[in-house]
Amino acid sequence: MTDPNVAVRNQEALTIEYALTRGEIFRSFLRSLVHSPRLRRTFLLYVIVLALIALLIRVSILHSFTPTDLLIAIAWGLGWIAFIPVWVTIRGKTAKRTLTVSSDGISTEIGRIKGQVAWAKVSAVADTPTFILIARTNGNAFFIPNRAFSAPEQRSEFLAKLAAWTRKAT
Repeated sequence: MTDPNVAVRNQEALTIEYALTRGEIFRSFLRSLVHSPRLRRTFLLYVIVLALIALLIRVSILHSFTPTDLLIAIAWGLGWIAFIPVWVTIRGKTAKRTLTVSSDGISTEIGRIKGQVAWAKVSAVADTPTFILIARTNGNAFFIPNRAFSAPEQRSEFLAKLAAWTRKAT
């Protein structure tokens, strides 16, 4: 069995293994929301759409518009703001992940679930004090905690490879 904090290197790929905790997933989502204008816009768009749908349903059923209708719509929007971080935390995968980055893109595996992500489908790579964020264009993201690397040099090498490969894709 390999040490989960050791990156496997070859000429064209870097592989790391790690598992996230629910707390890391929650904090990572909130940090991404603060630092990603695109995620923030998408999140707020969903809040507004949900509130408008709630308002339209009430107005269409009651055939009137009152301040109470507006307050209920706002409550639905605020509920969404509270619900999504909790949902992301619950749905986040906490099993051991094997993540391989190469010039072809990202390969990921959690148990029997495997996936491939081309670099063209990566919207951002961010270096934060506690993790590396690889955001996808579909809104999903990889949060790679610093403990996934056995040394700061290994983390730096990983970031440098990510930067080179994402630049080539654009």
